[in-house]
Amino acid sequence: MLDEAQKTYFKQLELAKLVEKFSGEDGDHPTPIPSLHLVRDSHSEVPICRIQKPSLCIVAQGEKVIMLADERYQYGVSDYLAVSLDVPITGRATQPSPEAPYLAIRLDLEANQIFQIMKETELLPSSTNRYHKGLFVGKMNNALLDAAVRLVGLSFRDAEGHFVTCPPRHT
Repeated sequence: MLDEAQKTYFKQLELAKLVEKFSGEDGDHPTPIPSLHLVRDSHSEVPICRIQKPSLCIVAQGEKVIMLADERYQYGVSDYLAVSLDVPITGRATQPSPEAPYLAIRLDLEANQIFQIMKETELLPSSTNRYHKGLFVGKMNNALLDAAVRLVGLSFRDAEGHFVTCPPRHT
């Protein structure tokens, strides 16, 4: 029987395989699920500046560093990033490569949805001293990771490479 850490490890591997399979190339890839994006980066050299919308970001493989003003946030496979309002960030994946790209999912949400998910999965931040800026990094748990795997698993590609919401039927 697997313990909680082992279950989380295998779920993380499953999520990475799904993101790699469905993204295929570097970029931010929308899916048929309107708020779900798959992210792949195999050669991040220059930090990207952007306005991060309210979202929940889960890393499937690799690590990322973002800056919000003068504060540095680093998160990887055992963490998640929750953003509750529009914030200007600069960020990049750390040490991605073609053999081991940065893989993640981003679920764009309304702020109240983020708090509801965190409450239901017991992912509230342990300290609020840095949360006042509208984002925080928290520790992943198996319940949230399992939900992420199931959500990504709802997206499949057909023979032409297009996303479909159900697996193709073989006749």
